Amino acid sequence: MVRRTAVLVVGGLLLLGAARAQVVFPQFAFPAKVAGGHIVFSRLMPVKLAAGGLTADTIVSKLFVMNGDGTNPQPFLVTADLTQFKEPRWSPQFDRLAFSSNFASSRSACMTDIFEARAGGVVRRVTGNDLVGAAPIGYGSVVGRVDPQFKDDPTAVHKGGEISVTAQGMDGAVVHPSLTDNSFTLPRVAAGDTVWVKVWVTERLGTLTMIKVRPGEVTNIGTVKLNEGTFTASKPSLSVGGQHVVGMGGLTQVALTDNPIGGVIGETVPGFQAGKQKTISGAESICVYEGRTGALLGSIDLGKLGYEQAKEPALSPDGTAIACAWGKMTQENLALVPVASVLANAPAPKVLVPGQMLMFQPGAPMIGCGGPVWSPDGKRLAFTRTIVIGDGTVSAGIWVVNVDGSGLKEVAAQGLEHLCCQPCFSPDGTKLAFTALTGRRGPLKVEQLIASQFGLDIFSVDLASGKQTRLTQDGASCEPAWGP
Repeated sequence: MVRRTAVLVVGGLLLLGAARAQVVFPQFAFPAKVAGGHIVFSRLMPVKLAAGGLTADTIVSKLFVMNGDGTNPQPFLVTADLTQFKEPRWSPQFDRLAFSSNFASSRSACMTDIFEARAGGVVRRVTGNDLVGAAPIGYGSVVGRVDPQFKDDPTAVHKGGEISVTAQGMDGAVVHPSLTDNSFTLPRVAAGDTVWVKVWVTERLGTLTMIKVRPGEVTNIGTVKLNEGTFTASKPSLSVGGQHVVGMGGLTQVALTDNPIGGVIGETVPGFQAGKQKTISGAESICVYEGRTGALLGSIDLGKLGYEQAKEPALSPDGTAIACAWGKMTQENLALVPVASVLANAPAPKVLVPGQMLMFQPGAPMIGCGGPVWSPDGKRLAFTRTIVIGDGTVSAGIWVVNVDGSGLKEVAAQGLEHLCCQPCFSPDGTKLAFTALTGRRGPLKVEQLIASQFGLDIFSVDLASGKQTRLTQDGASCEPAWGP
């Protein structure tokens, strides 16, 4: 009995503690509290990727920490491998740090998960339904076959060691299908009614299947097709007391799409269909998870919003509201959505700051709002307001607004060559840290953003004086999270 899942993300369990097969998480330590606080941030680092006897350069995200004035940067979560650590965000009490990572993803139904770190080195995988310890009702086995063909392109075939297969209860063990017929056997899978089996080539090229496994029996799941979608959880946000965790979750997949602006969008791969690009698509949405178990309590059904987007969530300190970017791709608004309405499957967004798109005026600007973050007292929001003018030039500043929609004000901007984004308040609410994207050749344009032709550094701004201070100089730092 096999059924493909439409469920976004299932719950998670503790990574560390009494377990049959313990997973060692990288060591870290919360910094001691100091005047001015500390900023945990992401740094993009080049690494060598080895595969098939070849090596190539790639970029991974690691977490660093520095003083609030930018001094004394130190590794926080940094490993020598390809593990990604990114999107840090403190809880309102600053006792927990949420982040997303692909750490030990073979233990999870997801390819990336939301994690929660506490002082003393304790880490919890919030999402992904990692089974720690023995399966409650025993084990069965699973057999099947992987269709090696990427369904959108008859020339792309994956076999053997390129394909990984694992399942719930295998303690992170991975098998590779047979080179002859791509069949596989999973000898020890947790028994249950909703057991996950994950097949993947890359983070976004694969399939998650939910099955029923009987203790002591063999379950044949038939042929699994690649590119039906892998599941991810990301962009976490925490509330006081930890009742809920809010983030993005859902299906992501590789697809071939028409490319409207030449070689700019997506990745051109030899052998793919002429005129097509390898791009990322899917149905990610805002999700609310139970804070203790990681169980999915609710998500925003995009169909109930008329298929407008809802993304970049930030949970209010009291846990009652989600600030987010909401609306059409060409007109993103800053909105508040009550958590209760999401849990009731009836999302009720209230627009605080509208976006703008003048469709019938050539050259008119497009204005979008995104990346909101709450002030420590829960009375204000900081967010990015982006303007795209007719020739594709992009500019973005950091704005603040009261939660009732009043007091809208720009507090930081750096002109057409820069895009200011990813704001976060200092613990005392008097400053903001933010990321500035800098174009590498004149004014920053849309095509440079898509092709990642920009540098990244972190700045701070004093909200009273407007004075900006550059905190990093490496061109690769972003996603600041300011704590004590």
